[in-house]
Amino acid sequence: EQLARCGRKDSSGRLQLELPQARRRLAEFRLEDHDLWLLPLLQLAHCWEASRVEIGFRRSSVRVAILACQRTLDLAGWLSRPGHLTFWQHPRLGPLGMACEVALAAGVPAIHFRHAERSFTLKSEGGTGSPEDFAGLHALELEFEAPVVRWYQPGQQRAWRSRMVAAL
Repeated sequence: EQLARCGRKDSSGRLQLELPQARRRLAEFRLEDHDLWLLPLLQLAHCWEASRVEIGFRRSSVRVAILACQRTLDLAGWLSRPGHLTFWQHPRLGPLGMACEVALAAGVPAIHFRHAERSFTLKSEGGTGSPEDFAGLHALELEFEAPVVRWYQPGQQRAWRSRMVAAL
């Protein structure tokens, strides 16, 4: 704001991000750690002032539950337009957006949002479910379907669990 008063505006523009192309590029140039999407979820739990986070590992998925939160979070707008850039700037929605985009780029086929018998499924091509069911939340369960290619490698699964325990 202060910089805007110091000079005159000489141009303006718009930024358009093609999400499918961005995911392909992220997958192509990502770091070796394919599980970087878990850190933003822990940041989300911290920003949401959660008193408990549960992480469960299954052969075909990873379940993350963020429970007993002090702050309410309205996911309805974000779930209706999950790739929209304005949500990336939000202090509590930005980490969720980052986690989902990195997971999808890493090959996670679907992310299931669940809360009190309601569900929403997010995939690379879009979402299915009712976003308006996810307003005013104090708890949220996410299930990330595992990429089949590397999930069945027991050594990597043990290493992944060790990294998660160390991160917590």
